[in-house]
Amino acid sequence: MKRRNTNSPSLSGATPNEVGDRHRSYRRALLRNLAVPLGVAVLFAAMCGTFVTYGLGQSAGATAASSRLVIAAKEQSAQRVRTAGELSFSTFTPPVSIPDNCSTDVTSALNSWFASLPTFATVNLPYDACYLVSNSPSSDLIIQDTVVLTINGNGTTFKQNTYVDTYDNHADPQTPVLTIGSNFDLTINNVTLNGPTSNGGWNDEGNAGILMWQNWIVTLNGITITNVEGDGLDVYPLGNEPGVNWYVTLNHSTIDHVGYKAIVPEAADHFTIENSTLVSNDIDAEVDFSCQGDLPNCGTMADPSIGVENMIIEHDSFPTGLALEDEMSCMPVGNWTIDDNNFGTGGLLAQFDATYSLSLSALQACGRYSGLTIEGNTSTDSQPPCCGAGSPYVLLQGWTNVRIANNHLVFALNQGLVGGPVVVLWGDTNVAITNNAFVNFFNLAWSDAPSGWPATTGVTICGNTTGDARYPVVAAACSG
Repeated sequence: MKRRNTNSPSLSGATPNEVGDRHRSYRRALLRNLAVPLGVAVLFAAMCGTFVTYGLGQSAGATAASSRLVIAAKEQSAQRVRTAGELSFSTFTPPVSIPDNCSTDVTSALNSWFASLPTFATVNLPYDACYLVSNSPSSDLIIQDTVVLTINGNGTTFKQNTYVDTYDNHADPQTPVLTIGSNFDLTINNVTLNGPTSNGGWNDEGNAGILMWQNWIVTLNGITITNVEGDGLDVYPLGNEPGVNWYVTLNHSTIDHVGYKAIVPEAADHFTIENSTLVSNDIDAEVDFSCQGDLPNCGTMADPSIGVENMIIEHDSFPTGLALEDEMSCMPVGNWTIDDNNFGTGGLLAQFDATYSLSLSALQACGRYSGLTIEGNTSTDSQPPCCGAGSPYVLLQGWTNVRIANNHLVFALNQGLVGGPVVVLWGDTNVAITNNAFVNFFNLAWSDAPSGWPATTGVTICGNTTGDARYPVVAAACSG
């Protein structure tokens, strides 16, 4: 949960036009910086087959749609860039003058060395090395402004021994172990981020394992984040500046023993968490203000300045369950997929726009979020619902195009007897709840929005199994 100046919900304090111009200028500047390496990439791509033209050197009047097209080409362009990199790569190892046994803080030395790397670089860190870093809020380990950089960790640990209680002593509570900012195509493999303790809470949230902002294509493979005071992974904007992280993937990684939230996505488009284990089970997509009345500063689904779009949580293990919160009122949010996960003994608790975040006026002004799929997930037991007896496990407020299907979720037997449903709908449309097994639960879904809210419409419920596992109740099959 990123804390901001609650007296001014504007992302920058500037006018909407100024913010939009600065956002577009940032993208154009980044593209200009990438002109040479991308030119090399296009050259080799032309030799290898079909390629995408990037439109470098766009005029100041370049549209948001053209910017989106640049990013939409990622699936082809990233491979072309990597092809060029493979043909002109350089491999580096840290100098021996930087101690790799955690005997002394090496933040400054590592920052200088990372900043000196050329484009298309591959870094091989020493096997099982230990670097002591980020023990002061004025000296954080940071990887910034790189182009096509691969870091092979080989089991290296970045260790933080101390942190400063920044909530009490500084305006912005952030002392992460590692910061990743404004990179293009960064890959980090097999690294551990280890903090001092996991005894923090909401007032230590910024003492994270990884903080990232305004990146284009970041892949984190085999990452372990453990023992940190704050969040595990924060996917943020840069302070109050507009700009999301594009195409971030966390793969085959582990987050455990964190003091607050496992992952906090606030500014991301195409954010994927896959094949990973989150023992710390809270994913909190929450920003502490509403964009209602300030829509130009927050962007759109086609060109977001904040918010979370195209998020995929798949093939993951949540041994103690997943608690997923969405509190991003009037922000670009949608196209979320949660599929083929094991929610362990905790089950799924999902609040899609919590009550205090989405008001009726916000729904009327900003419209519904679109695109949510919860499919093929399993659990073996459940924690109590979020808000006491009678509360739902899945709360949907102001969504459309929702599919909840083919899940097999086992609930504690007494949870299904307290009167609450699995799913509660508030002003939603086009919702399909089909072919699920909600074992030991007896109430499936209902709509109980406050007076004045639009009716929930277009709901399909069929093919679900509910009730005591010994005496299941099987609903009529879905037609078609």
